[in-house]
Amino acid sequence: DEGNAQSTHSIHGGRFAFNEALGWMHHTGTHWATDGADQDVDRAIVDTLGERIRAAFAVDPGRYESLIKACVPNRSRVQGAKYLLGSLAVASLAGFDTDPDKLNCQNGVIDLRNGTLAKHSPTQLYTHCATVDYDPAADRGAWVAWLKETVGDAMTDWLQMAVGYSLTGHTRE
Repeated sequence: DEGNAQSTHSIHGGRFAFNEALGWMHHTGTHWATDGADQDVDRAIVDTLGERIRAAFAVDPGRYESLIKACVPNRSRVQGAKYLLGSLAVASLAGFDTDPDKLNCQNGVIDLRNGTLAKHSPTQLYTHCATVDYDPAADRGAWVAWLKETVGDAMTDWLQMAVGYSLTGHTRE
């Protein structure tokens, strides 16, 4: 089980994380999520077992007969590898969603201080993702016109600032 867990971690290391509070998590391409993560981990373990069998057959099936037997997928073997994989893929819940100046969007992570957009990466520990793409060149004319019509010129700048603060994780203002 330990060898199967280590092999799975070696092949799929950046795709899965485990913590006691949330259980298994998988990286969706934009953020870390729990939905379907258990099944994805199981499938990754089964795929890894198959890879280990194919590798052993490619080298010398007679020499690696015991390894091949230890990699035949079954419920017990998958659960044993999964249990041990948890200690290799452990991630502290305190490490997620910690940067109050970044906003995770569909097309990347925005630095709210300067408007730059970074590509998604499993090393960015986000558990949420806005459902929109960031477009720095978007026309904001309709938004500003609506604000001015609704609250007047005097409040427009203040409301834009307040809405901007609501996007951050800061609570000091």
